[in-house]
Amino acid sequence: MLVDFSKHSSLGLGISAEVKIFDREELGLDIDYKGLKELGLNYLGKFNFIGRGNNILVYRGEKLASLKGFDHILDLGNLIEIGANVKSRDMFKYFKEHNFIGAEFLAHLPGELGGLIKMNAGMKDYEISNMLHSCNINGKWVLKEELDFEYRALKTKGAILAARFLKIPGFSKNLEAICLKMRANQPGGKTCGSCFKNPKGNYAGKLLEDAGMKGFFVKGVGFSEKHANFLVNTGKETNPDIALEVIDLAKAKVFEKSGINLECELALL
Repeated sequence: MLVDFSKHSSLGLGISAEVKIFDREELGLDIDYKGLKELGLNYLGKFNFIGRGNNILVYRGEKLASLKGFDHILDLGNLIEIGANVKSRDMFKYFKEHNFIGAEFLAHLPGELGGLIKMNAGMKDYEISNMLHSCNINGKWVLKEELDFEYRALKTKGAILAARFLKIPGFSKNLEAICLKMRANQPGGKTCGSCFKNPKGNYAGKLLEDAGMKGFFVKGVGFSEKHANFLVNTGKETNPDIALEVIDLAKAKVFEKSGINLECELALL
């Protein structure tokens, strides 16, 4: 399937590239994902799995894949199982309606569960991995303790098909309000969200602002005046090379100013 990522990414920049679709129904997977074993783990590991186009910049477009039909939410007693295609807002709604703690920070956070786990998405001290029990990767359930999570990343390779979470009563409306207030201070429009990971003991936004990158744009692509670490596209440009130019310049300016090498949170594919 040919996808134009300038139209199917939150930043509005990207090339057209082939995306292989793994449809659960066509694969004939049962509830335990046993049918997936026929594909082989190595086969799945060759692909870069993408979700709804949030926090990605497709400029090479090599070996891209996406899931379809993994959109279930199941009550398993002590656990909740959620498919990789479930939208963050639907997961948030389910947790809130059933008075479970742990998804408050998902309010108005874009994306699907698979992508949220792959990026270990979060806000400030709240991360998707904090509430995780286990993941189904390549058809096998893996406990959280066996997964290689780090700040804003899951290093464990493979296709994330679903995840299970502990059912802990006590949805916090106060925490929801705090997270919503954080979101209110972030720019809207065409954006990938945070471009860089926060270095240990510091903030990427402050480093970018100190380096003079806040409000810096090339052909309408640059770092927001509202939040210096938010890469935004304010114009009609679709060429991802513009974003790459701005990112490279920002990294160079920050290193020159502070000696710190910024690491992209934005997935460059």
